[in-house]
Formats: sequence, C-alpha cells, structure tokens
Amino acid sequence: MYSKVALAIAFSPRMEALIAEARRLIGIFQGELVLIHVGVKTPELESNLEQILQRHCADLGRVKTIWKEGKAAKTILKTCEEEQINLLVLGALKKKKGYSPIIWGLSLEK
Repeated sequence: MYSKVALAIAFSPRMEALIAEARRLIGIFQGELVLIHVGVKTPELESNLEQILQRHCADLGRVKTIWKEGKAAKTILKTCEEEQINLLVLGALKKKKGYSPIIWGLSLEK
C-alpha cells in the first residue's frame, strides 16, 4: 500500500520516537523510508542521526536520508513529489497547552 514512507525530521526531542514509528510502518508495508531534513547538514547532526538509525533500523539499505535547505513546508512537499512518496509522517511538538505530540500521516496517492 505505502511503498515509500517519508518522515520529516527536525532533530527535536521526539525525533527518535518518530523514527521508531516510521520504521514500524515500513515494516508493516514492506517499504522504504525516506528521511527529509530541511536545514543545514553538519557532521554533528549526521552522526546523531546515524546513531539513532543504527538503534532502530536493522536494514539501513531501506532508509534514505535527504538534506535540503529552504522553506520547510514547500521543501518537504517538493521532495515528496520528487521521491514519489506515498505517505508523509510528521511529528508535532508540544508547544501550547492542550496540544499533545501526535503523529500525523498524509497519504500522497493521486
């Protein structure tokens, strides 16, 4: 059903939980995981991500990481189109009282 799942990552405190959940989804759908980070790529961030992926993704051959700069929403959606993503997973930070950090999914099937 969803052969390519994308996860937008922002190196937030919830990133590791989001990666674990996205990994669970690609396991269910036997798909590929595409991580999208909009921001500057640094050796520190790259190392941090690699450590998390090693803990949660046994098959790193099914995980692709894309680093881009630009406006987050537009860049994420454009990357999803370019990569032919079927499902986009986003995390919500708890910034306002009453909002909980939940996982949102957006099916990109046409």
